[in-house]
Amino acid sequence: MEENKLKVLEELHSSGILSDDEFERSKEKFRQSETFKNQDETSSREDETSKKSEDLPLNLSENAYLALMSFLIIVPKIGWFLPIILWIIAKNKSEKVDAQGKYICNWMITYFLVSIAFMIFGAPVLLINSFSSLSTFNIFSNFSGVLLLGAIFSLWIFVVPIIGAIKGLSGETWKYPLSLQILK
Repeated sequence: MEENKLKVLEELHSSGILSDDEFERSKEKFRQSETFKNQDETSSREDETSKKSEDLPLNLSENAYLALMSFLIIVPKIGWFLPIILWIIAKNKSEKVDAQGKYICNWMITYFLVSIAFMIFGAPVLLINSFSSLSTFNIFSNFSGVLLLGAIFSLWIFVVPIIGAIKGLSGETWKYPLSLQILK
């Protein structure tokens, strides 16, 4: 479109309708108007971006907020309540934050229930097998299944939030695998 307007100006100038001064002034006005249009478009995009970041706490973008919620799970001592607090603060400001917060809460509830089940069923197995294996001096072979489950569970509670944070950075909400759907 810009090229078409410049071509029309050049044709008018070459045909003698526009003088040299008129042609230069018209060309300059056209360039200035295009510069202002581009600046207005850029500033409106920046305004939209800043509005999004001003709506969420800490002036973070939605993607960064989603990633932070997921990543904070693996931080010792604060990782179990801080993502919930972040979700409660911003759940009315973004649909994605609300959905991801529910996924995180479901995952935490699932983690808690699996931990309780592991303690109820795993501890007796460990105790029984450790006492029966004292006579054979082969402790690890008798409860290696329980140790393997514990190792898989430990890996699961560390890796899943990192994957959620990576997905959040790309703007996706991610339903954590093997989570019970308690909050919908």
